[in-house]
Amino acid sequence: MGFFNWIRVEATGYAGGIWLMWNEKDCTVTYISSNEQILHCQIRDKHSSKTFFGSFVYGETNRRKRQTLWQSIKTIAKATEEARILLGDFNAYRAPRDKRGGAKPHITSMSDFNECITDSGLLELEDTGNKFTWERGEIQEKLDWVFGNIAWDIKFPTSRIYYDLKYKSDHKVIVLSLYSQEKQTTSTTAVPLPSRLGSREWF
Repeated sequence: MGFFNWIRVEATGYAGGIWLMWNEKDCTVTYISSNEQILHCQIRDKHSSKTFFGSFVYGETNRRKRQTLWQSIKTIAKATEEARILLGDFNAYRAPRDKRGGAKPHITSMSDFNECITDSGLLELEDTGNKFTWERGEIQEKLDWVFGNIAWDIKFPTSRIYYDLKYKSDHKVIVLSLYSQEKQTTSTTAVPLPSRLGSREWF
């Protein structure tokens, strides 16, 4: 993949683990904390010298087990006032429209997810393309999400999300551009966020 630095949260049971990879020429990454469903780090973009916190998620498929993830997100939010981004495969929907085909989404599961995002002071980042990030057969779902806090919006007002083609996975790749040229007139370099490998990749 061309990355030479990494941090990995080992797989546990059916949880596929989280693998964060980056190159030192682009950024520095400082590990802060992790559990089976989330990896929390501080990241410094060397192109702009801006620092932010990144939380990378691989949520459990079981609704009850995801309660640990929701609590972790809230705990990090209370301790982090600086710019922060939260992204990954949450294995959860926010609304019935986030699933097409198959069984109906679980109402309590959606409520738990939305309550966590609201309580953590997070906003969903603008994205482009087909909203469904996972598909198998006739079923399409939005399971991958990207959120930022108010401080993120202030520090990176032109950041933008793209859901790219699938790569060796049934999930689409999440591409985060910190400095989207579509939102501004001055040209800047889009710096890719470090990737998480395993069941899918983030760039």
